[in-house]
Amino acid sequence: MIYLASPLFDVIQKARIQRVVNALRDADFEVYSPVEHEVPNAWELPNWMWAQEVFIEDLRNLENADAVVAIYEGLNSDSGMAWEIGYACAKGKPVYLIASKPNEIHSLMVMNSAKAIYGFEDFIRMVKTEDEIIVSDENTMPPFFPYQS
Repeated sequence: MIYLASPLFDVIQKARIQRVVNALRDADFEVYSPVEHEVPNAWELPNWMWAQEVFIEDLRNLENADAVVAIYEGLNSDSGMAWEIGYACAKGKPVYLIASKPNEIHSLMVMNSAKAIYGFEDFIRMVKTEDEIIVSDENTMPPFFPYQS
């Protein structure tokens, strides 16, 4: 199962998520996308309890995932998504990064967590054409991304 990590706060981000989910599912991957899952009776719960339920459900799926695909928007990405990437990396799960904003400044920690880094359209095309995922032997920072620690 693939865990899809991504910021999910505006219509553009949600549209990107849906394109990636559709492409992966069309290629017969099982995908867990947090944006698709809701806590039962969420509106009746105090905020802290709702947040705890979201955390538990997402963590359970992250634990069960074979890999993480993350839609990364540079340093302005969601901190929850960065946490998911770090957790997956610490657990030895491969992380495949989609750099949706390649001209943004990127975190060297996030970029070095990735087995492979793709542009958004390159990733969609790769999944749709069933090309092999290109994975380097070493986690090295690609020279074409600007970094900041």
